[in-house]
Amino acid sequence: MSEKISLPRVISEHLIEIRYNPNPKILDYRGTWAEAVSRLMQLSEWRIDANRVDVSDKENIRRVFVSFKNAGMVINNSSNRNFLPGQSGKFLRFLFDQEAFGQKIFIKRIGVRGRFATAFGGEYKELLDLYTSRFVSLTDEAINALDAEVIDFGGPINFSTKIGNLNSMSGPMPKKQLQHFFSSIKIDKLPEIAFYLDLDYWKRPEKEMNGREITDLTKRYAEEIWDIHERIQTLVLSS
Repeated sequence: MSEKISLPRVISEHLIEIRYNPNPKILDYRGTWAEAVSRLMQLSEWRIDANRVDVSDKENIRRVFVSFKNAGMVINNSSNRNFLPGQSGKFLRFLFDQEAFGQKIFIKRIGVRGRFATAFGGEYKELLDLYTSRFVSLTDEAINALDAEVIDFGGPINFSTKIGNLNSMSGPMPKKQLQHFFSSIKIDKLPEIAFYLDLDYWKRPEKEMNGREITDLTKRYAEEIWDIHERIQTLVLSS
């Protein structure tokens, strides 16, 4: 008898990225920073390339990176809503304390992206009906004009808020499709059917910002992405 696989209700992947004007001074500190970040973030593995440093755990669940033009963090399956803001805040505070990096830098783009797949216990058609009746829908007139049955539905919806821009993609997904978005997760760990939600919160300041401003904005994006995910998930899937 095969062992039953326990699937998490929600699979997630988060990316934080800060893009700045190229700074070649960063390259002089690759080795020092790799060792310091490894200790600070309790990450055992690190790799130094010609213009970039990557530090991660053995399973590559958490990874941070610094290059001469961008820096950021990737976290797979964040354990709770506070984990990503806490981890990214610790890393960014370290970064902006480094003399070679500077307290103020010219920021091109700040972005926080979250991908979520919430396991669904019913049939694909059932999830599709929930999605198209509760979140995004075609009018009866549009369906009549197409003279066809809706068998799949999903797509991008982009917004502008007071603190930035929010790009979204959502829809029901089978396991094979989820593989393309969660390539780091083995296929037998993916749900057969899931509600997929991709939220990308970003801004292009194109100006000098200090470390505190960048850290605070990044934290706010991370918190709001989690809130939006929970609200939409509840809207679509609640009984």
